[in-house]
Amino acid sequence: MTLPEWAKWMARDKDGMLWMYSNKPEKYEERDVWYQPIGVGKYNIIDDLSGVNFPHIKWSDEEPTEISNITLKEEGVEFNPIEPEHYNKGEIDLYESAYRTRPFNETRAILEFVAERYMKRDKFNRLEDIDKSIYTLKRLREYEVLHAKEVSK
Repeated sequence: MTLPEWAKWMARDKDGMLWMYSNKPEKYEERDVWYQPIGVGKYNIIDDLSGVNFPHIKWSDEEPTEISNITLKEEGVEFNPIEPEHYNKGEIDLYESAYRTRPFNETRAILEFVAERYMKRDKFNRLEDIDKSIYTLKRLREYEVLHAKEVSK
């Protein structure tokens, strides 16, 4: 299981359901839930963690758990923000799909756009976005080398 890159907090409702949040949620004891104001960030129930249930996160906790404070590898959860699991729905990732199915000038434009987008957006973690941009540019470089070899044949 891979957590989404936006997930920064976890909390367990009184009914035992575990949730992840992009912003720090607040405990709403009158309704036995943690909540984040509607329209502010993202949240989602954690229902498929392949047997990982974070037993140390309890309703009785006074504060939600910051995901960066969890040793995810010990919990059996992998998290790679540069190459998240959702980038690989099939056998190949989005970049490889573009390279295989589009003219090279389109593939080049797509990867340049993606790298630029990572550099210009203002998200939670600027260093992570820079790493994503660098990763995208490295992939573009690999495709440039492959393309140059194909053209020179």
